Formats: sequence, C-alpha cells, structure tokens
Amino acid sequence: MTTATAVRMKQEWATADRWARAVVSGEMRTNAMVRKACQRHLSDLDNDRGLWFDAAKANKAIGIFQFLKQRKGRWAGLPLTLEPCQLFIVGSLFGWMRPDGTRRFRVGYVEVPRKFGKSTLAAGVMDYLAFFDGEPGAEVYCTATKKDQAKIVWEEAKWQLSNADSKFKAAGGYTVQAHNIHNVSTSSKLLYIGADEDSTDGLNPHGVGCDEIHAWKSEEFLGKLETAGGARTQPLRFMITTAGTQTSTLYLSEHAYAASVVNGTYDDDSWFVFISC
Repeated sequence: MTTATAVRMKQEWATADRWARAVVSGEMRTNAMVRKACQRHLSDLDNDRGLWFDAAKANKAIGIFQFLKQRKGRWAGLPLTLEPCQLFIVGSLFGWMRPDGTRRFRVGYVEVPRKFGKSTLAAGVMDYLAFFDGEPGAEVYCTATKKDQAKIVWEEAKWQLSNADSKFKAAGGYTVQAHNIHNVSTSSKLLYIGADEDSTDGLNPHGVGCDEIHAWKSEEFLGKLETAGGARTQPLRFMITTAGTQTSTLYLSEHAYAASVVNGTYDDDSWFVFISC
C-alpha cells in the first residue's frame, strides 16, 4: 500500500461524516428518509447505551473498494471511487459497534434508485465479509429470488476479485474458480444461491447479500437464511433493492419495518436503514 493510499483511506470516513452533517443541516439536499438516517447516526454518537463508532473499522471496510476496479462504461479498469452516500453506507455498517465489541448492525436495508451502482456496492460488501473481515470459515452468499439473479452480484464480486492487484489478492488469500471463490487457509468461501433451489440445509452464513428484495415473493427463504446464521458472532444480512411494487408482500413488510426504524417508531439497534427513493 502506498503512503498516498493509506492517507486517502483515513480520510474516507471523514468525507462520509461531513456529508451526513451537511445532509442534516440542509446544506446537502436529499429526501426525508436519508436525512433521518444521517440524524440517527449523529444522535447515536452521543448515546449512552454503550454503542460506539470505530472509524478505523469503517475505513478498513471502505478501504477495500480502493483496490477494486470499475467494470463497465467510460471508467472501466479505473479504481472504484465511492460517492459520499456510499461511503456512509459502508462505513456505518462496519464502523458501529456494540458494548461487547461486535458489530452493531446485523441487518443492512438499503433501498436506492436505479443507476446507483447497487450491484457494485453489494459485491464489494460481500468481498469484504468473505475475505477481509477476519471471520474463520466465513460463508458468504449472494442471494436472490432466482439463482440466475443471485449470480449477477456474485459475478460482479468475482470480476472485482479477479481483477484486483496482486497485493490485494495476496492479502485476501482467495482463489477464484468458475463457480466458487474460496480461501483454503481460512476455509472461507463466497458463493451464490437462489430461493428457487431445493434446500438451505447445512449453511452457516457469516454474510448474506439479498438482491432485489422487491421481487421476492416468499419470506420462507429469507427466514431460513437468517436462522442459519445464528451460530455466527456478528452475521450481516445486507438487503439492497430498488423500489418495489404492491405485488411483493415481503418487500412491503421489510420496507415498512425499515422505515419504522429510521423514523424512530421502532427502536432496533441491529438494523441499518438507508432509503433514498
């Protein structure tokens, strides 16, 4: 890692923090739900419930994106640069801690408009959980209502990991294969699985990326994934979706609960919520 990269990594959360404060002050215009998410973060910095924010951990998670590259468009092949709101999402997920030193958030609910870079962001989060989070035997799954849909984020993660520089690959210790990414020394792996598959028996996920929740029809698969991670110390279920329709009762249920958390109707310290559409 170059000195310039190290300095930039230390500055990334500071950028997100300034953005959140600008949103709350009204200097940065956004919707009411994003403003409430930022206000919740700033208010919790002064809480007396034992929650605390570790900027070093936030910057560690944010930092891996700087070693990943753009896949498509005019910037293809160049390093990824997250927008301040994306820095806020990643930093919040991994920077907030509980009194016992484990991560505060066990669910991340992110609802964003199209062209937000949803798959790229989700893939980077899955990369981190699988190979840079320090979890022995990490099992991380990209999921969706169909296996083909689940593969979209996994393929993005595969491309990111395959095209990273040699030092990054050595740090992650992973091997990329056609349908599997794994680290033999830590027994960690990154796979994809769809709700249309026969069984989730035997899964012990440290991380689950749930893509396009608005298209999911049943709560059963999501419930099985949540139950399967019960033996992990700090599992993370990362749900990222575009806005849904009245046809998905699961989306309506998850969206309503997420909204109630960020609105303050429910006090649930385990949920991170970012709704920007």
